[in-house]
Amino acid sequence: GWVCSCALFEAILFLSRVHQDSRVHQDTSEVDLESGALGLKSDLKGQIQQRKQLVKGNFDYFVSCKTTIDGILVYIESKLKRIEDDPEGSGTSHLFNMMQGVNSMASCAFEPLFERQKMVQSVGRLAYSQVVSWGSFGLAEA
Repeated sequence: GWVCSCALFEAILFLSRVHQDSRVHQDTSEVDLESGALGLKSDLKGQIQQRKQLVKGNFDYFVSCKTTIDGILVYIESKLKRIEDDPEGSGTSHLFNMMQGVNSMASCAFEPLFERQKMVQSVGRLAYSQVVSWGSFGLAEA
């Protein structure tokens, strides 16, 4: 279907090339080739008309979509401009710096707890290994 979808397509040239060395179609007459060419041209014109009707019938939808997309773009660009212009706004380096400060404060507050948790786990593992080793000597029952 892609060969005959171009307006520059020459049906007679195409048919003469396709049927040039073909033994299957060597008996095809020139009249039949010309008839086939007219059929291909007619199909091409029909496809072009269908496309034109499709675009014409949906033109309002295309315009509406374009208008909506343009509106969304303007909205997003205005939001980005406000974010860039507001030094205290979200999405700025100020917010990033504030979040880093909060992160540092949280680390300072929770670091001792994390260290204590590691110590408890370490002591727990040591105690467990002692209980297991005593159990193998029969000391755990006493």
